[in-house]
Amino acid sequence: MLIKGDEKNRGLWKIGIVEQLIPGRDGVVRGVRLRAGKSFMERPIQFLYPLELHCDRESKKDTVPLNPAAQEFKPKRRAAVDATKNIEIIYNHEDEKR
Repeated sequence: MLIKGDEKNRGLWKIGIVEQLIPGRDGVVRGVRLRAGKSFMERPIQFLYPLELHCDRESKKDTVPLNPAAQEFKPKRRAAVDATKNIEIIYNHEDEKR
């Protein structure tokens, strides 16, 4: 990874290897622990830029093709569903008062 520095010239930015992912309170990765030379540092992912590397290995040809008819993934938004139900309850309760 290219680690953003204070210099405007990207050629002077450090290069590091990701050692550990650091998740936030919500479980989403927000930062990483990097090894840059002999030192370790922690940086938020906003300051990291992936390097374009070429691999000499041949890609595996026996991979399963993607299914274009697969159902779209919809994450469960439990808090949003609960909030909608609570709003409906409050709305119905206020209608009963009128």
